[in-house]
Amino acid sequence: MIVKPHERRGHDDDEKKLRNSLSMYMQTKKFQWFIVAWSVILVLWSLIVVMRPVKAVMVRQYDEGFLAHPDVNIAREERISLQYEPNYDDDNDASDDTEGDAEEEVNDDLKIVRETDKEIDLTAQMPYSAIFEDFDQYETSHWMSVLTPSYYKPSEPPTLRTYTKLYTNNPLKAYVPMLKKNIQLSLSSFTDVFRKKAMPIKFSFESLRKSGFRTRSHSLEDLRKMFPYNGEVGKVFTQYKPNRAYSGAGEVDLGPGLADIQRDANLSKKPHLRSFPRNMKVKSSDVARLDIDTPKLIDSRYFQKPTLWMGTSSSGTALHSDCCDNFVMMISGTKRFTLAPPTDFYELSPRCVGKSKGLCYGTPSEPVSDMKYSWNKIVVDVGPGEILYMPSNWFHHVENVGPTVMVNIWTRRGETHGVVSCNQ
Repeated sequence: MIVKPHERRGHDDDEKKLRNSLSMYMQTKKFQWFIVAWSVILVLWSLIVVMRPVKAVMVRQYDEGFLAHPDVNIAREERISLQYEPNYDDDNDASDDTEGDAEEEVNDDLKIVRETDKEIDLTAQMPYSAIFEDFDQYETSHWMSVLTPSYYKPSEPPTLRTYTKLYTNNPLKAYVPMLKKNIQLSLSSFTDVFRKKAMPIKFSFESLRKSGFRTRSHSLEDLRKMFPYNGEVGKVFTQYKPNRAYSGAGEVDLGPGLADIQRDANLSKKPHLRSFPRNMKVKSSDVARLDIDTPKLIDSRYFQKPTLWMGTSSSGTALHSDCCDNFVMMISGTKRFTLAPPTDFYELSPRCVGKSKGLCYGTPSEPVSDMKYSWNKIVVDVGPGEILYMPSNWFHHVENVGPTVMVNIWTRRGETHGVVSCNQ
C-alpha cells in the first residue's frame, strides 16, 4: 500500500505525542517516588529529633531514681572498688577456708598500706581506700552525671563521644581525691589507675621522688630571698610577655614579679607586657633556681614547654577547656579550681577559638560558689607542693587564694589526649 506524504506525517505526529505522553508519565512517577522517599526521610528524622530529648529526660530521671536507692549506691561502690582489688578465682568449688585465707591476706596487705609511712609503689590492685588520703570524703561524694546531648554539633571536641562512652561505662565521683604522700607513682601505674579512666587526681611532689622528680615548693618569703628585688613595683616588666616563650638572655628575673604579687595588688598591663608573669613559656634553664622538672608520668618527648604563672587574689582565669592533658604544679600559694567534665560541653554552651578550636570558653565564665548549676561542678584546692592532673577538654575556672606561683605542663602530639592514647 502506498502511504501518502500527508498520511505519513500524521502517523509520525501520533508517535511523537505518544512518546511525549509516556515521557511525562514516567517523569511524574519518578517525581512522586521522590516525594514519597523524602517524606519518609523527613518523618524518620522528625521522630529522632523528638525522641532524643525525651530519651535524655527519661535516662536522667531513671538515673536519679537509680542512684537514689542506697542498695544501688553500694553496688556501684563495690563495682568500682573491685577494679582495684586482686582478682581471686570465683570458682564455686573453692572451699570456704580458701576464701577466708584470701580475705585475710587482702586485709593484712591493706593494714600494712594504711599503717606504714614507707614509700609504696602504686599498683592497679590497690583499692581506693588504701591510696586516697581523703577517702571518706571521696566515698560519700555523689556520682558524676553524664549528660547525653540530644544532638551533636560539628564544633564539639573530637574526644566528646569517647568521654561520654567511657564515663557511662565507668562512672566517676564528682570529687578530685588526694593521693597519699607515701604512694609512689610510675608511668605504668599512673596510666593504668588514672589516665586510662580520664580521672582527675591530686598528688604531692613527694609521690614522684622515687622517679627522680626534683621540684620543691617554696614560701613567698623564701622566693623573695632567692630572687631579691628592691626596685619599683606595680609596673610592667619587659621580660614578662604573656602567651609567649621567654626569649631573653640568661635566667628570667622573677624578683619584680614576686615583689608585685606580695602586695596582692591588681595585675598591671600594657600591650604584650605584664607586671608579673602570666602564661609565659619557659625552659627549665630559664628558671633554674626553681629547678622545674617534668613528671615522669608520660614520655618526656610528649610534654610541651613548661608555662609559668604568677597571680594574686584579684587575678584568675575564666571557665574554659584546653586541648591537652594538663599537669598543674603549685610552687607557692593555693589555687582554687572549679572543674566540669567534657561531657558537660553542651550544658556550658562554649565558644571555641583558635585554629583548631581547642580552647573553649564556657558559660558562665565566673561560676558563683553558692549557686546551683545543671552541670557537674567540682571544686578542688591545690596547695604548695601539690600537682593536679586534668585530662584534656576538662573545663576549669581558676582563682587565686592570695599570691601564687604555678608552673603547668601540657601534653602534645601522640599524648595530647590520654583518654585516646591510653585506650588504644
